[in-house]
Amino acid sequence: MKLISKWVGRMKLFTLHGNNEKFYYAQILNDKAPYYLDFVHISETRTKSLAIGDYCYLLRANRLNRISMYNSTPTFSQKAFGYLQELLIPQAEEIVELTFENRLFYIVQPKILMFTNSLNWKQISKETPKNVSFFREASDAYRAVVTQEFKDICDKHKLKGMCFELKYDSEATP
Repeated sequence: MKLISKWVGRMKLFTLHGNNEKFYYAQILNDKAPYYLDFVHISETRTKSLAIGDYCYLLRANRLNRISMYNSTPTFSQKAFGYLQELLIPQAEEIVELTFENRLFYIVQPKILMFTNSLNWKQISKETPKNVSFFREASDAYRAVVTQEFKDICDKHKLKGMCFELKYDSEATP
């Protein structure tokens, strides 16, 4: 089911981050498929337990032996992947399945889109194809950029562990 954004004609772009204040980091345990992961917190001072979210920051991504996978590469629970797959799969450079106990998680490496100026969010918004809601804006950026449509789906399904940092709003930017 595709969610139609209520912001027709309006463009918002966000960078996608994990909420590591409330949710655990994911840690890859092995370097050969099938891949397994565990969840850890890396704070020496935290005493309160955390939750496993629908999105997580990844630790030890180098164990995948893939040049394009880094610690900030988006990692989604099976639930989140199910709701977002129409937006993720067409724009994925690579998808890796991970197992934690009886749950599945997916590392989804977004494709890089080439822009005239990858440091200018207004220019990026003008050049982003209309059917793209998940991408990287430069080869040295490993987190994802998402659109309002992507954020709306996450909000609608109450997916946990994601933080969205607004980078561009066509109505707020001259």
